[in-house]
Amino acid sequence: MMLLPKAHLGLAKVLPWDYKEKVNIWVLYSNPPIRREVMNNLTEKEAAMIAVFIREGISTNGAKSADALIEDNMTWNSASDLCRALGWSKQEVGGVMSALYEKGLIIDSGESARGARDNDWFASDRAIREFFHLA
Repeated sequence: MMLLPKAHLGLAKVLPWDYKEKVNIWVLYSNPPIRREVMNNLTEKEAAMIAVFIREGISTNGAKSADALIEDNMTWNSASDLCRALGWSKQEVGGVMSALYEKGLIIDSGESARGARDNDWFASDRAIREFFHLA
């Protein structure tokens, strides 16, 4: 595995490394460190849901990079929003949200700023950094 100094993490998005290599580099230098299995074991549904969070943030604030989206994190979605966006049942959405929450990739805001019945959730900085390319 090639090791890069922390300042060069942005290169992982543009250099022709395979996904696993990018994950290993990112995991080594993340703060706090992330277990490799978290990023290597995403299901297709988990990846699809993370993409919805990131697309929501980009459509809201026009972010062109992961850093810009982290600075103004507008990746807010409720379970109802995710059901509509993905076409899944509430049970499917709840299961995937639970898995992403346990992996530290989404965060519960504890309320809805929009006054919705269910809480808004948002993508963690780690999720945005690693999965911005899915949007």
